[in-house]
Amino acid sequence: MHKSKLKVWPSRPHHLPTGGGAVHRTATDYRTPSTPTSTRHLAGWLQGASVQVVNAFQWRCQPHWRVPLRIIGDNMWFYIRTGHARCRLGEESRWRPLRPGDLFLIPQGRPHAIEADGSVVECDSLHFFFRGRGGVDLLQVWRAGGIHRAHSADFARLNRTIAAEFAVRAPGWQQAMSAATWEVLLDLARHRLHIPTLAPDLQRHWDRLAPVLALIEERLDDAALTVAELADAVHVSEPYLRKLVKQTLNSGVIAFIQRRRLERASHLLIETNLVLKEITARSGFASPTLFHRLFRRRFGVTPAAYRERGALPYH
Repeated sequence: MHKSKLKVWPSRPHHLPTGGGAVHRTATDYRTPSTPTSTRHLAGWLQGASVQVVNAFQWRCQPHWRVPLRIIGDNMWFYIRTGHARCRLGEESRWRPLRPGDLFLIPQGRPHAIEADGSVVECDSLHFFFRGRGGVDLLQVWRAGGIHRAHSADFARLNRTIAAEFAVRAPGWQQAMSAATWEVLLDLARHRLHIPTLAPDLQRHWDRLAPVLALIEERLDDAALTVAELADAVHVSEPYLRKLVKQTLNSGVIAFIQRRRLERASHLLIETNLVLKEITARSGFASPTLFHRLFRRRFGVTPAAYRERGALPYH
């Protein structure tokens, strides 16, 4: 009896198994004048990156609305829909105008202020964390921030999606918020921000620091973790490790560990129902008193108030 053989199509990268005549589009077909020409260094920064959204709201602000000069413990942006406002970022004393379609990006720890400029302002706000390898804050490392002009309706659509998902909280709302936030951040990183290139010496610093950052993440809940243990993990002296962290992360070792512990605590406050005593222990703080004091210094509110902030406006 004759047995027919199953025809197996060979693997051909540009053709479908239809007998020929069908080809798929390549990268060249999708390129536009706004397509970034080189993103290799950006890919290195984004390896292992994550987004954690805290809250998002849409606002209608009266002509006298203002947020006085302040510092907050997470990243934030304002997206202006209608009306005119003005803002300041960092140490600059000059006010800069904000028009409809502008996104005012504020990295954590940067002084900033914003106010209406004589008109009713409709805007969106988002508080979030944007972390790279080892929990480093990418906007801080990139020294990003400032006003970015939307080149399409995407920013308006995405901000509306983020605020709506946070308000309604349908199944999958956190994933939807993170996805939309990622889309905005990728647009900024690809087209608007001046991302520093990972030069060979900086790449070597990151590679040398990788096991230190991993150990910090692994032992964030260990209040006894010391700089000496971290230095021993990579077989260097304490002074050298402090210098390496300062050059790479623009931070001291202890300050970086403390920031990561506070960020873990903020995540647990928003994402879990754990009591404050348990959050204190899981975040590596020796006592609730110390945790409470450092948290309030960093975020400007108590841990309990921050937990409520997940559902209430933060201005």
